[in-house]
Amino acid sequence: KGPAGWKVYDIMIESVSLVTNYRSQFSNEIRQNGLDSLNKKLTDKNAVVGLK
Repeated sequence: KGPAGWKVYDIMIESVSLVTNYRSQFSNEIRQNGLDSLNKKLTDKNAVVGLK
């Protein structure tokens, strides 16, 4: 991310979109457990790797 905003929006690896992959995973989590659960899981994962 630069001063003007994001410079990379999506990454394609072997014709698989990272954004589409995350969207699918997030959608499943929200549908099964709710948005609060997704937010907690992402916060917990970021804490493990030292991100805020």
